[in-house]
Amino acid sequence: MRFNLSIHEAENLLATIWIALEKHGCTSPKMEILSRGAELEIELLFESRRDENLVRAELPRAMARKIFPRATFRKFQAVSAMVALDPELCAATLVYLPG
Repeated sequence: MRFNLSIHEAENLLATIWIALEKHGCTSPKMEILSRGAELEIELLFESRRDENLVRAELPRAMARKIFPRATFRKFQAVSAMVALDPELCAATLVYLPG
């Protein structure tokens, strides 16, 4: 699960997730948190899809709506990797894109 949240929203999210983990006896997920100005990018990696689904079911609707879709995230990772590997090629390519 991946989120972009304000610090206040992130605190509420993590509290909600840990309550759900304890309720269902799930293992704590691996966490990656990146600061993006006034927002935090949080990624939670669960040991199993079952644990992730149990926790996701406990999230309030407003929080669940903020989860990045997996496909979008994977595309973003691929583009980020391409830029990191060859920034000059990517910069040259962007010149030719419409918009």
